[in-house]
Amino acid sequence: MMTALAKHEENHRLIFLEEAAKFAEKVTAKTDLTRKILKPILDQFSKDAKTAQDLYDSKTEHGKKEGVPARARRGEGLSGPQRHVRKRRAGAAGRGDDASSRTRKSIMAFRITGLDPEPFKPLFDLSDEALAAIGALRVTADDPRMPCRVSMAHAEVGEELLLLNHVHQPANTPYRSTHAIYVRRLADRAFDAVDTVTEVMTSRLVAVRAFDARHMMIDADVSEGEATRALIERLLANPEASYLQAHYARRGCYAARIERA
Repeated sequence: MMTALAKHEENHRLIFLEEAAKFAEKVTAKTDLTRKILKPILDQFSKDAKTAQDLYDSKTEHGKKEGVPARARRGEGLSGPQRHVRKRRAGAAGRGDDASSRTRKSIMAFRITGLDPEPFKPLFDLSDEALAAIGALRVTADDPRMPCRVSMAHAEVGEELLLLNHVHQPANTPYRSTHAIYVRRLADRAFDAVDTVTEVMTSRLVAVRAFDARHMMIDADVSEGEATRALIERLLANPEASYLQAHYARRGCYAARIERA
């Protein structure tokens, strides 16, 4: 059952990649690309991709003609009720596919940045009492999955960190927000990389929120694993999106800022 279903979903993925390549060609051919020009191209890509997927489902009767049993076509017997949909939406996010990687980079390059370490350095020299007065706590990593928001890496067990409240959305809007973060004493440089989603993000369920130039939230979604890359690209493809903020969804704490590269 799963072999036929996997083949059917792989064909959906290839169809998406073909449409994405066409979209990338149209975008790269524009020498004067603006948000106004990009929007109709993006809208057409969405329509063409949906049409191609629907046509394939129609021809195969949603996999029936390819041997996908009725239970699988209804989404029964899978590891979760959204598994079938998640594979289709993930599209180009398959692991180890060079063509997929090239297409993703062409669609929308992005930069993920950690926090500047400078404001936190003096805090490590404070006494525990002084830290408590500002609502902060000195901790020693006793878990290999404690994520630093400066280096965007997990702290080594035994490392010194600060757990403190951070204003990650300071704009004077209804979305102004703060939350707890970890910062490693040894983190002396902010993470800054293009088209790289770090392991601290891919190993967690992540909520990604899109904000416009007025710092108002205009879109948001959750993803997990390699699908986070596709979600970032999709949100940044919206010409109204000025930047994204990623959060670790289960605890709600801030993870990183994401912008177009």
